[in-house]
This record gives sequence, structure tokens and C-alpha cells, in this order.
Amino acid sequence: IEHDITKEKRLEYLRKDFLFADAHEMRAPITVLKLLTQSHIVKAKRSGTDIIKINELELVDRELNRLVKLIDDILDTSRFETGKLSLDLKSVDLGKLIKKAVTIIQIYAKHHIISVGILPKKVYVIADEARIEQVLINLLSNAVKYSPQESKIIASLEVQKQKAIVSIKDEGVRISKAKQKSVFDKYYRIKNKGGNGFGLGLYISKEIIKYHHGKIWVESKKGKGNTFYFSLPLSPLK
Repeated sequence: IEHDITKEKRLEYLRKDFLFADAHEMRAPITVLKLLTQSHIVKAKRSGTDIIKINELELVDRELNRLVKLIDDILDTSRFETGKLSLDLKSVDLGKLIKKAVTIIQIYAKHHIISVGILPKKVYVIADEARIEQVLINLLSNAVKYSPQESKIIASLEVQKQKAIVSIKDEGVRISKAKQKSVFDKYYRIKNKGGNGFGLGLYISKEIIKYHHGKIWVESKKGKGNTFYFSLPLSPLK
């Protein structure tokens, strides 16, 4: 039995293209709302406005950040599906980028101890700096989301042969062997571990690393938490 699926493929492509355009259009008004909210927060603090009102404005700002993250995840997923992702490749100091990502996450994760572990002096990779930072932020955010408060999260870097290997170690509940590959699937979320979102963060991280000709994986041992790794080819440039 033969069936021509050309039309179905075209419709699926149009659906993904429409989703990309629609999500992109949604981002513009949210950006305006964020700017207005942040402006009101600054004015409220300067004028000594009631702390309750300031807290409410900050709550709105946090929820807008969450919505922007969801929209960005949808846009990135559409880019992967339609082949529209482009990379701005250059030589990147990976150790410096890890320190930056840890600093960013520590600002928001006040109930976790996030630190930088082993870092060789200079490790360069050819990469899109913003995209690799996105992967680091995704992995660190996940570690915070699925680890108990006051637990430790350590970001490290090592070199093996011609590869740079980044590790993010947490003290969260063990991910079973059966689920370790599934966590990188689109829309996959580990049940009974809190958190929210569409389950796209690890999928997007996997696709970004794949575009960089690297590899991403997780190792987990009972009582010792989880360690997420990703590797990137070293830069031939000095």
C-alpha cells in the first residue's frame, strides 16, 4: 500500500512555521510589559512605596520572565524543527563562560550553594557564546529546580584528548538508568520532582550541543545526586 505524504509534510512544515511566527509576535508585547514593570519597580523603590506593592510588581516581573522563557523555548524548538537555527561561531574561553553562568544563577538561587569546581587556566572552544551560555544556564537551573534547598551544585571543566568536558553536579534525587536518555527528549518531564515549564530545556540543550558537534549526557548514582555533562571540540586556535 502506497500513500503520498507530501501534503502532510507540507502541512506539518506550515504548522511549525506558523508556530515560530506566532511565538515571535507574542514576544514583542511581553518585552514592552517587562520594561514598564521594571520602570515602575524602580520608581516605587525611589518614592518609598508600600513594600507590598513593590513585592507585587516584582512578582509580575518574575512571571513575565517565566513567560519569556517559555516563548523562547518554543521559538528555539521551531528553529530546530525547521532548520532555521544559525550560530555565531568564534573562539570562546569556556572557563570564563562557566563563571559567568554560575554568577547569574546564584543571584536567583539564594537557597542553594552554587560554586565553580576545577577549571583549567585557559580552555578555548569554537562556539556560539550565547548558545553555550544558554546550555549552562539550563543545566544549572535544572540542578536548582530538582535539588533540595541548601544543597551544593558544582560546575567544573576538564580536558580529555581534544575535547572540553563540562560537568554540573547536584545533590538531587537519582535519575534512574531507564530515564537518563529520556530526559533529553522533547516535552519530557520527570514526574514528582516539582518544577514547571514545557519540558524543553534539556531537549534544547541537546540540540545546541549537537549543532556544535558535541555530546551531552547524564550520570546518576543513588545517594550521590546527578551529574550532567557536555563535551565540545577544543579550538585549534591559541
